[in-house]
Amino acid sequence: MKLGELEPRWFAQGEGRHGMGVSFLCPHCRRTRIPVPFAQPLDGGPPLPGATWERTGTTFDDLTLQPSISFMAVAPDGDNVIEHWHGHVTKGKVA
Repeated sequence: MKLGELEPRWFAQGEGRHGMGVSFLCPHCRRTRIPVPFAQPLDGGPPLPGATWERTGTTFDDLTLQPSISFMAVAPDGDNVIEHWHGHVTKGKVA
């Protein structure tokens, strides 16, 4: 599916910053947003602490992120954390 179908949004932290990462609806449940901070923000400024995703592309249609994204969530039992979704964003497509 296309990233654009998952209501993507750029996010930032701090005055005058933009494009420090992207968030989008989880492809699995389409309820929770997955935040992905970039190692190279669009605005050329420093990344957020812990930002490890390498970004190529500057639009939702051509965005590629490396490495893959593993989104963890609390299990229904409330005691364990499980992998909720694991996938890739490549040239604007999510798989």
